[in-house]
Amino acid sequence: MQNSRANVPALDMDWTNRTKCCWLGAMKPVKMHEAKTNFSKLIGLVEAGEEVVIQRGDVPVAKIVPYEAGGHAREAGALKGRIEIAEDFDSLPAGFEEYVG
Repeated sequence: MQNSRANVPALDMDWTNRTKCCWLGAMKPVKMHEAKTNFSKLIGLVEAGEEVVIQRGDVPVAKIVPYEAGGHAREAGALKGRIEIAEDFDSLPAGFEEYVG
């Protein structure tokens, strides 16, 4: 079965009687059992940019969203010369003596 969205995998719209899928907007919540049974198909939807909400009973408990790679890797020493540590950094503030053993 092919749907009208490009690059969205075709889904068997008869997963179960409880499956409700809306191709005009975000996917409606999927019950836990149904999500386990059709996990690969749901991942296919996520790969195509959809968000999938998983419910336990009638309570939403999780959302599967497309992965977004983080920014750039940190570089050691990138802030060298831009951060200054105060001379009294390691000294104990007044009134805190009882908290230090």
